[in-house]
Amino acid sequence: MGVAQGDQYDSFDVGTYTWGALPTSTMSGAKSVSITAINNSPALKAAFIGAGFTPTSTSTPGNFVTSDLNSYVFNEANPLGGFYSYRIHQDSIASSTPKMKTQGFYVQDQWQLGHWTFSPGVRLDKYEFLADNGVSLFKTDFAVAPRVGLTWDVQGDGKSKAYAYWGRYIDPIKLDMVRFTGSLTSSVRFEQARLMNQWVTVITRGGSKVVDAVFADTFKLPKTDEFRIGYQVDFANIYTFDATFTKRRDYDIVEDWDPTLYTDAGNLEAEARGLLGLASSAVPSATQQSIINGFRNLVINPNYFAGGGYTGAQNVARVAGGQLNFVLANLPGGERTYRTLDLTVTRREANHWGGFLSASLVNAKGNSMSSGNADFQGDLAQYDPRLPYTNGRLEGSVDWLAKANAYYAWDMGLMVGMTFNANSGYHYTRGTSASTRVLQQFPGANGYFGENLGSLMTPLLYQADLRIQYGRNFGKMRGEVYVDVINATNRQEATDLSEGLNIRGVAPLPDTPYQYQAPRRYNFGVRIKY
Repeated sequence: MGVAQGDQYDSFDVGTYTWGALPTSTMSGAKSVSITAINNSPALKAAFIGAGFTPTSTSTPGNFVTSDLNSYVFNEANPLGGFYSYRIHQDSIASSTPKMKTQGFYVQDQWQLGHWTFSPGVRLDKYEFLADNGVSLFKTDFAVAPRVGLTWDVQGDGKSKAYAYWGRYIDPIKLDMVRFTGSLTSSVRFEQARLMNQWVTVITRGGSKVVDAVFADTFKLPKTDEFRIGYQVDFANIYTFDATFTKRRDYDIVEDWDPTLYTDAGNLEAEARGLLGLASSAVPSATQQSIINGFRNLVINPNYFAGGGYTGAQNVARVAGGQLNFVLANLPGGERTYRTLDLTVTRREANHWGGFLSASLVNAKGNSMSSGNADFQGDLAQYDPRLPYTNGRLEGSVDWLAKANAYYAWDMGLMVGMTFNANSGYHYTRGTSASTRVLQQFPGANGYFGENLGSLMTPLLYQADLRIQYGRNFGKMRGEVYVDVINATNRQEATDLSEGLNIRGVAPLPDTPYQYQAPRRYNFGVRIKY
């Protein structure tokens, strides 16, 4: 909360919290880098030991792991309100423009043999990412994206067809990810945690002293594979029926990683213990031990984080030593899969009326909502897509949606139409607020073993809109006047529900509405065609 003297503060506004029971927040997302900062400061480490905290790291004896600080309390009052936890301090201001160069080639053709049409193609894309000082950061190989389509004119008269398509699409990462690696002459800001009554720099962003991130040598561009099969037929001279099944899969998702967390099973266990409220020396139950083992199994070989001219072990050491913040690499196990069945019947205008009716069944599943935007996956193990509870129905996806439209037109120029839209409501997850994001809440020991993502649903949504229109010709011109009645039934039901406690200001309690359908409203218009 609050901005003062160029510093942006993120404080706990409800009350004091312990390290082991932090709500999802900027501070909770910075536990791993905060532990690194403590271990790199002899004075700060001594202060924690003097306060009664015992370092238990097995990989680096004498160092702390995150569960060692479970009882540490954030209780220093911010004069602006709440209790200090984290801040961003702007140290200097400068412009920065990392760049991305692309090379692209494509070939496509179409062959026809009798009732069959075959449409092959391939696209090749190559990318180079440049820092703001012009230095080349990373060059990809040519990414190959083949596409192939096949259409069968069933009767040979153009009135019915069966078709299939498969294609791959390359998704170049966004420039905000390039800024991670390429802001070498930019503004400098310090991200700082409030620990032992002092501001401790845990991340330095911008400038050349600390590199924010490097590309891993194993880096692959994100991809989408799509398969589509369908059938379309015209009948009774005025109707068209279309059925299409589509399967789409996103994979090779990119994230920024904290390699000091993921290359050390002890650090992964410490995060699990913190989530379970277990001290480093506490003996877990059988269920808790199973969860701890699940976190320990997330460990990744350091070689995965080689990049920027350094071995994986060297990059781990650079992060631990404060010379590097993150490594950009793909997310093992991360994917999104969409399956949809779309059915549409269209009636062309005949005997004064026409319209269409469509329905879609949707099954969208996965374990990552990231789109290369440097989210919290890779920073904290609790969001790792390989854990069972992070899987499920994609947030924001619906189970079904339907739309209908019908209109009647009189010869004298009057037309009346109606559109009806409905959907199942969308999936959402019990969450907590972190910075500008709402992230999945750890479901506890009982919820760990099942799919939890998108397990909640907003209410069924439907709405009817009307249009009344009158048109008349004036020589070569045509004038039209119309009125739209949007939400004609004035239905004002909830459309969005709060994911958790104190996330949405107008809906502080979980599962309470914070958005509603807009009330009935009218649009008037005049249009002249010539």
